Amino acid sequence: MEKAKTVKKKITTVIAVIFMLPVALVCIFILFETIGAAVNITASHMQTAALADKIKNDTDAQVIDTYTFTGNSGGTGNHTDMVSYILIKTDDIGYVKEMLIKATGIDYAARKSVTENGNNRFDQRLLNYRTQEHNIFIIPVDEWDGRRMADPFSEWTYPEDTLNCYIVECIKSAPFRDSIMGH
Repeated sequence: MEKAKTVKKKITTVIAVIFMLPVALVCIFILFETIGAAVNITASHMQTAALADKIKNDTDAQVIDTYTFTGNSGGTGNHTDMVSYILIKTDDIGYVKEMLIKATGIDYAARKSVTENGNNRFDQRLLNYRTQEHNIFIIPVDEWDGRRMADPFSEWTYPEDTLNCYIVECIKSAPFRDSIMGH
């Protein structure tokens, strides 16, 4: 009798473990994704703040507004990006461009191809540079094409005069690149 109770208890324990293991794994997955999302969002806001501070402190540009997006910025693939948009007004966009090139560690050969060969989709005054780590663009407000996944237009306050206003866009992979935010 006692042996039957022991066997019954062992069988019950094994069945409980079999049913609880998937629940525990799902809970661990949800916890990992939640922590990953929190880290990605925090890192995105830190990227935007650092870039805005760099522009404010190292150039004569006026930072008008910022916007941060965390998710899949390209609409394809399973990856999570940190996207920073900074609306600036400046009379010397060339200096801002050079500061961004130096701040992101773009080497001389790449800088030469961007600045001298006109290797961008707008014009010589602007920056369109892609590295393994960064995609950086400077876009005149009037030429914003709106084809991006995140559109800060709806949330920004624009100055009355948009002459010499530019959008600085920086895209970088998130720390938890394969999180659920990229789907």
